[in-house]
Amino acid sequence: AEDSVDLVILDEFNTILTNFDIEAKTFKGNKKADINKNDNTFITKMEHNLNHLIQVCKIAKKILILDADINFAKLDWFLAQIGVSNNNSFKIKVNYNKFVEEDYKIYI
Repeated sequence: AEDSVDLVILDEFNTILTNFDIEAKTFKGNKKADINKNDNTFITKMEHNLNHLIQVCKIAKKILILDADINFAKLDWFLAQIGVSNNNSFKIKVNYNKFVEEDYKIYI
């Protein structure tokens, strides 16, 4: 059931949110065709998907957000959407070093 989400892992967080941003340079949709046809079906579906992601995160007991170079403005916006305050979140920055697989294992 949707009310029993224990953990949501959002890896490549910036990319995930960029996929919902029609103004982003890397957006994969064809927004000009949608606007010229006065057809907002694609945008409506995209908004629905983003709202569903937000709802799943709202009911999750824990959320792990990962990115190599996280955009803190996007992170703060997302946390506000899911109702999480900065007081209730932990931000951990790992300084750049050579990638060693053993250093980045997460046991869940």
